[in-house]
Amino acid sequence: MKKIAFALCLPLALGALSACGGEKKAQHAAGLGAMDGMLLHDGRLVLPAVKGRPAAGYFTVSNQSGSVATLTGVSVAHTGKAEMHVTLDGIMEAVPRLDIGSGQSVSFGPGGKHAMVFDVSPDLKAGGKTELTLTFSDGRRLSAPMMVEAPGMMGAMGQMDHSKM
Repeated sequence: MKKIAFALCLPLALGALSACGGEKKAQHAAGLGAMDGMLLHDGRLVLPAVKGRPAAGYFTVSNQSGSVATLTGVSVAHTGKAEMHVTLDGIMEAVPRLDIGSGQSVSFGPGGKHAMVFDVSPDLKAGGKTELTLTFSDGRRLSAPMMVEAPGMMGAMGQMDHSKM
């Protein structure tokens, strides 16, 4: 019920703040990123259980523009690099690009599409925030805050076959 109330109230709050020039600040504070019909939300970085292993990045990107948007990269502040991956039948593979059709939302979550995040700074701690940035084929970038979570959801990923990456 809280998510429904939040979803209904958020557009009103963003609309009211945009009249004052505060739309970008309100979106950022709410964990959203918006750009030309694209919306980035629900970003979270799950820290690795074992130091030196990759973290996992999860988020949702929605395309409300009138055309296909091609996602070509992800990056996470305070990390060495991030890559888009997908897990199919227990095998993880890199995803070099992802088309997101008009009106589509794509979720990156456990057991499917996700961002593998390497060389995580020890300064990133559970309960903190970092910045997630998506890069599209036309050069546009979309950023939003990403909550940092304690290890736990990555456990199964350590058991997967990473040899095809």
